[in-house]
Amino acid sequence: MERDIQPDEIFNIIKTEARHGEMTELAPDFYTKLRKKIEDLKNTEDETNTSTAENLEKAEKTLKTKRMQKILIYLAYNKQLPARVPEEERSTYEHIKQIINETSSLSKTTKVKITTRTPEIINQEGKKIGPFEQNQVVELDKDSDINFIISNKIGVIIN
Repeated sequence: MERDIQPDEIFNIIKTEARHGEMTELAPDFYTKLRKKIEDLKNTEDETNTSTAENLEKAEKTLKTKRMQKILIYLAYNKQLPARVPEEERSTYEHIKQIINETSSLSKTTKVKITTRTPEIINQEGKKIGPFEQNQVVELDKDSDINFIISNKIGVIIN
């Protein structure tokens, strides 16, 4: 039989999270069990249990906030999560990591050295590019602009 999560455990986990930079390992179903405990306490007639349920809800919110901050720090330093974390935290980590990877791949720029002085031009998409001075180095992020400059012998890629 699975052991119930005890309120004291939750408060000890919060204290540990506050004291340490690393995430505490928690079972993948930790939040599911916690929510069940809160619901069980709410469904009793005892005022003490209702009060405990309210305190646990606040504690859950505090814990999730602290751990979300740590997830963002782990992502900022490209660090892996501990082996055992709640599934929703792992899912959040992976989702944000995917967004970061997509964003960083979209924002890659290419350095182009302009080989000839060029006035402002309008490319095939109707976008203005330039003016450019000879030997000027520009960073471009759109492939269409880079291809236009290269194919028209206005510049060369240098990176």
